[in-house]
Amino acid sequence: MNTDVCKALGDAIAKQRNDTGITQEDLAARVDLSSRSIQRIEAGTEQPRYETLFKIARALNTTPDQFILPMWECWLEMH
Repeated sequence: MNTDVCKALGDAIAKQRNDTGITQEDLAARVDLSSRSIQRIEAGTEQPRYETLFKIARALNTTPDQFILPMWECWLEMH
């Protein structure tokens, strides 16, 4: 996946996490990942699997489309 699209995903996750008021460490524990993995996902350097994305959405009390829409918009700008 394009790094800009991954960054859009990471930014959306970070925004939702901050809006929810939990730390990267708390999110990592809720979805059974290392805090380093959450850092990389939010930085756009690691692409989560679909199941992980769904777990992150659930842990942040949202739906996956909140993360997918920014990726889609980024992709559209590039094409």
